[in-house]
Amino acid sequence: MLGLATAPDWARRFRHLDRRRADPDGERRRLDDLLTSGTAVRTQVGDGTALYLLGERAKELEAVERGSVPRAWRTPRADTLTEATFLPPLEFVTARGRAAQWFDFDYVWEVYKPATERRWGYYVMPIMYGDRLVGRADLRMDRAARTLIVPHLWLERAATARDADLVRALGLGLRRLAEWAGGDDVRIGATSPTGLRGSLARSGRVE
Repeated sequence: MLGLATAPDWARRFRHLDRRRADPDGERRRLDDLLTSGTAVRTQVGDGTALYLLGERAKELEAVERGSVPRAWRTPRADTLTEATFLPPLEFVTARGRAAQWFDFDYVWEVYKPATERRWGYYVMPIMYGDRLVGRADLRMDRAARTLIVPHLWLERAATARDADLVRALGLGLRRLAEWAGGDDVRIGATSPTGLRGSLARSGRVE
């Protein structure tokens, strides 16, 4: 149903499932009933925000608090330190302001903004490396040429461009994304910082 979510997130899901209009009191009682029965449990993040999750997932959260990754969360392929992940705009991690709240990362999906008002681009995706959002990329797929086009890729901190492991993970992540979309090649336009483009090209994964 939901992972870690605020009370308003749960209320929206109740309305979606029941196809009803907003009923704040009823939605609050429903969440309280879930807490009383143990179906849901309450926790907090670092800034004190109350979050709720299904009781059956509580042990997974306890494992994270101990510094380990629950078995159910482990990827059968590379992790995000080996291969950077490009998060789609409506992905749970970054949607509804969570990028700013959890990662101090300013992200707004600009697809509905007029072109003249966009700061980044039409379809920009946050980049996750390890447990951090380290940058963003404007991405387009040229299906005729079977090529993933990256008009611009930005890193939040210029110094991270000197991290060889990060550059390698970016290259692998772009290659994986291109293959997933049915492409054979990746073509980089501009990067910020500018030297990142050459580093990515030397990684052998992109042009």
